[in-house]
Amino acid sequence: MTKKVINLINWTSAITLGCLVFLLIVGPRVLDGTNIAWLTSGDPSTGYLGWEFFRHDQWRLPFALNPHYGLEVSSSIIYSDSNVLFAFIFKLFSVFLPEHFQYFGIWLLVCFVLQALFAWKLIGIISNNFFICLFGTCLFLFAPIFLWRLYGHYNLVGHFFILFSLYIIFKQNNSSGKWLWLCLIIGALLVHSYLAAMVISLWIINIIINLFNKKINYKIFFGEILIIFILILITLWGAGYFSLSGRIAGGGYGVYCMNLLSLFNPNGGYPGGWSYILKPFPDCLGNYEGFNYLGLGGVFLLIWASFVYWQNRKELSVPKKYYPLCVLLFGFTLYAISTNISFLNYKFELIKLNIPLFEMFRASGRFFWPVFYMILFLCILLIVKFYTRNKAIYILIVAALFQIFDTHIAWSNFRDTFMKPRSTVWNTPLKDKFWEQAALQYSKIRYIPTQNLFPEWVYFAKYAVDYNLETDITYLARIDADKLNKIMQHNNAMITSGIFEKDTLYILQEQYSADVIKNIDTNKDFLGNVDGFYVLAPDWKILKGAIAEH
Repeated sequence: MTKKVINLINWTSAITLGCLVFLLIVGPRVLDGTNIAWLTSGDPSTGYLGWEFFRHDQWRLPFALNPHYGLEVSSSIIYSDSNVLFAFIFKLFSVFLPEHFQYFGIWLLVCFVLQALFAWKLIGIISNNFFICLFGTCLFLFAPIFLWRLYGHYNLVGHFFILFSLYIIFKQNNSSGKWLWLCLIIGALLVHSYLAAMVISLWIINIIINLFNKKINYKIFFGEILIIFILILITLWGAGYFSLSGRIAGGGYGVYCMNLLSLFNPNGGYPGGWSYILKPFPDCLGNYEGFNYLGLGGVFLLIWASFVYWQNRKELSVPKKYYPLCVLLFGFTLYAISTNISFLNYKFELIKLNIPLFEMFRASGRFFWPVFYMILFLCILLIVKFYTRNKAIYILIVAALFQIFDTHIAWSNFRDTFMKPRSTVWNTPLKDKFWEQAALQYSKIRYIPTQNLFPEWVYFAKYAVDYNLETDITYLARIDADKLNKIMQHNNAMITSGIFEKDTLYILQEQYSADVIKNIDTNKDFLGNVDGFYVLAPDWKILKGAIAEH
């Protein structure tokens, strides 16, 4: 067979494998763009709602601004986990889309396909044998760190960015490499900041490797670097990363870190863990973000490869050109562990650091992902290098079967979420006809006290987007703490004066209703309980007359 035919077979096989695993674990219902039944809570709900607000708004500068979802504390859809890349693409065709539309199912399919494709290509650097690539790719497709993000962090299922970055580094194709890096970096920036940070770090290491190897024309090289940096800044601006200013409410570095036993701990936040065979170890609060369990197949392969390495250690060494990559991966490991070292359910704080960059990437345990994939890659490399082709295939078959069947205890649960009965609406407690009438009279809906993520936020945010209202009822990854304090002061002033904005419907926390009723004009304003929620409707009695049923 010619090289083109072999490449076609490999590409087709990888894409088919990715699709089959997607259908096995996720199922086809999420591919129905009008099906929003599986997006009703947590991170998926804010991702979807952020997109719906953005979709129905005009284009702005920067392009990803989403002011109707958050009002004073609003920012960009990058902070509602709405996948800026897909949001930009689908907003261009919004007029042709159904009233309720989601692209997150399509995104997940893309992630599975590209995870398979780039894992296949990465393993293809080691061996061009079809079965080695096939069963090696299964280890990457059923990697617990990849599948675990299906619980709700859908943008972070995009691990293919990491695999493609590693592929470019090892392939060392200088003619097209710079453009591949540019596409990777911009794509990652438009999907998730953590993925972008890893890709940019790997790109910088690739630059250093090329400098060491003297494979570049320095004048052209530095010109290209400058262009890429400028494009990165433009992308950051366009995606709305700079839409936050002042103090950013966040925190969590040293909490969301990696446990020292993470590679072998199938905990992962599920009652039964990620293994039928291995029992979960106790760990510390927040270690779920540092979940990096290899899977039983990965553990099996690591143990086997460790013996192979020990037996052949005298003839093995890391090529000098990859020293910078080793340094980066070691740095990623230290950052993932953090300065709060976790071992089982014990934590030891080495030093307390207050570094803004660390708080920006507070879930430091995620930064072990490139190291995780390098461990799998190197294990496969050692098996292929020191065994005959057939023996290597048999070992990888056993590892893949261990990986698939033992992690079934966890990934089988995802299907229940994704294969819920199809629906174009969400269940809501807001049943009273008052809500429909109020939507005709007001242009905004707010919650007092203003806060990011209160228990019933999703009902009111969905109500707002359905009736084209602006709202400060949100769930965002980051908010400007100074702006939040200002709006809370403004709310307190309105409560004291009894004068509220006439174009705004207010949802009150119960303890605030007693203070509000003292100062409002009850001849004009309505304050009462509707469907179990305290509601203030300024000038409601003037607008609609007395509401006897309330």
